[in-house]
Amino acid sequence: MRANHRSSSGPLERAVRLRTEREQAARHGGIGSIVQNLGLMGFLGWLIVTPPLLLGFFGRWLDRSLGTGIQLTAALLMVGIGIGGWLAWRPIRDAGLFGGTVAGGGGHDGTRDGKDSKDSKDSKNPSSGEHRP
Repeated sequence: MRANHRSSSGPLERAVRLRTEREQAARHGGIGSIVQNLGLMGFLGWLIVTPPLLLGFFGRWLDRSLGTGIQLTAALLMVGIGIGGWLAWRPIRDAGLFGGTVAGGGGHDGTRDGKDSKDSKDSKNPSSGEHRP
């Protein structure tokens, strides 16, 4: 008789099971249809492109009005690119399209898994100034 020594699954087995579940969900339409994905790409495209265009036009108008060359256009264009990237990142992050945490592993509230729990918050006791176990 062989004894089964696997009382709990290891990290490799959990990763394989998670990948299998994701593949099955994708086959059964769990991720979304092509039309939904195209709509999401269009929405994200507008979020990325609109701020640089608006700030670029505004910067060009300011440059013409103040006679500053292209300094304000370039500066506002860079600000617009940053804003557009941030605006596009928010729906991607909120939808969980990367299937996990971002590099560094923080949740939205700064915790490791994104859950709001007392153990994951700062465990310093304000009355004694010591850390709880």
